[in-house]
Amino acid sequence: LSPHDRETILETSDSWKLADLDVEAFSYAPIPHTFEARCSKNTDSTFYLLDNDTRGDAILPVQKDKGASAEWILLQNQIFLGILGSLVIPRSETQGLLSTFQDAGVRFVYFSPRNMRRQKEIASQMGIDVAWNCAISLRPLDQGEEDPHRMVSNYADWDVNAKLPHGIESVRRHLKDVDNVPLLVSLFTDVTKTTTKEMIEIFQEYNDTVITVGLSHLPWNSKIFSTADLAIGVDVLSDCLAKTDEDDLRYNA
Repeated sequence: LSPHDRETILETSDSWKLADLDVEAFSYAPIPHTFEARCSKNTDSTFYLLDNDTRGDAILPVQKDKGASAEWILLQNQIFLGILGSLVIPRSETQGLLSTFQDAGVRFVYFSPRNMRRQKEIASQMGIDVAWNCAISLRPLDQGEEDPHRMVSNYADWDVNAKLPHGIESVRRHLKDVDNVPLLVSLFTDVTKTTTKEMIEIFQEYNDTVITVGLSHLPWNSKIFSTADLAIGVDVLSDCLAKTDEDDLRYNA
């Protein structure tokens, strides 16, 4: 790729991200003939090249010295194929459901791993208020650090001047020394399984009854479910498995 092509791709990617698209880039590298014999001997297994991802909670197996593994050469001189932008669209009945909750006296709170800038559009489509002072990030900030992903006033209604707490400990201090706003917002961003569990415990400390709803097949949801007063696990896999011929499944650990 020429420098101009690279710049165009990066600008397009940044533009799509601001429009709340998940962006994936695709490329490939032809397998050198020296690897063909190795691959043909491993027809019953698959090997993967994994690297560190510091953005999430998961700790992936890592080949620390990439030069020590000949397979890493496959990541060099990649041929660029293109980029793909995908958008998460809430189900059409979500807004009506949230309205029903409100009429019944149930306050809906959404926990999102996305940052504030990227979550705004989805939250708005769900019927969640995205006006000023409406969302809290559970990602802790170092002293004096500003959040580059918080919405600013010249772009949207979320404003850095809101000075809402950042992170669980900051939420606790805010509740103790300022007011109860963290208990009233409907959107928490930058969450992890740990901070979600801790925020549920905070709700319970202030005498809220918490019902959690999440995917039942995700193992990290188990602690969140067990912390809540009532948990509802949504099974999205049974129908898929029921339609799959078990003889066609390969259970390779």
